[in-house]
Amino acid sequence: MNYTLGKNMGIVGAYDEFNLANNYGALAADRRHVFNAAYSLELPNPIKGSNLIAKGLVNGWHSRASRSAERRQPHSQHSRFVQYRLQRRYAHQRSNGQLEHGLGNPLDRGSPVLTCDPAGDGSNQKYINQSCFAVPKTPGQSGPFVMPRVTGPAFFNSDLGLYKNFNISESKKIQFRFNAYNFLNHPLWSFISGSANTKLVYNPTTASFNNALFGTATEKQGRRFVMLTLKFYF
Repeated sequence: MNYTLGKNMGIVGAYDEFNLANNYGALAADRRHVFNAAYSLELPNPIKGSNLIAKGLVNGWHSRASRSAERRQPHSQHSRFVQYRLQRRYAHQRSNGQLEHGLGNPLDRGSPVLTCDPAGDGSNQKYINQSCFAVPKTPGQSGPFVMPRVTGPAFFNSDLGLYKNFNISESKKIQFRFNAYNFLNHPLWSFISGSANTKLVYNPTTASFNNALFGTATEKQGRRFVMLTLKFYF
């Protein structure tokens, strides 16, 4: 068994040319908690009698298994998940009913203003708190270049293998293997690339972000794979 407590920080992008510290944050490979376990077991031989067929089928099995778990960033491809996905053009309503972009240029993009720690606790698969983001109210105002670290669903996987040798002669044997990957069929909640759940939606009428599923992991990945193998040794 092994457990690793790690931290991978660095420059996540040249967004702020005036204060380089604002470009520093968690990288894509940042994994704070990683646990792995692997074990091999020689299963007991319950058949003790003279029935050779029963002893050959039941006795002599070996088992190998592994488990791994880790705490992940909210998006597997971008550690800069928040600013990549949350930077949106925003606008202010002028008295004449026309929209005026807060940065003074309709091609510019502003980051939302942070009002609290956006990290969710994972309850009901909610990992980012949308209420912590607000639209900038002052022309030229923009939120932080690098958002606080937000973790997403944890990764969990279990593999299992069984094998047994059937001796034919002193130099010949047949080996049967049974391997199951993710044998518990454990679903992995995740944010897939391009998911609408990773994007804030700006509502020009209410001047707020409005996406009920934002920050909520609704996609599941992973399934059980089973492989049977027969080998002949000579």
